[in-house]
Amino acid sequence: MDLRSDLLQFVKESLLRGEEEVGPEDSLIDRGIIDSIGLMQLMAFIEERTSTRIPDHYITPDNFQSVVAIEEMLSGLRDR
Repeated sequence: MDLRSDLLQFVKESLLRGEEEVGPEDSLIDRGIIDSIGLMQLMAFIEERTSTRIPDHYITPDNFQSVVAIEEMLSGLRDR
């Protein structure tokens, strides 16, 4: 699977518990899908899946607003 599919599957299964659908541009924060605990779970998944450590200064609402935003953040981390 690609990263986007893996992220969407993780959000659906782990954060939504399969109860709802979520799209790549849906707001994870505004919809209340991620809270502080969900953010930590999501970060652990991302770091394990991509072998990329997310620096503290990258942990912002903008970077975790949606699956697309997460992909863009990770792309920026790989490019530096």
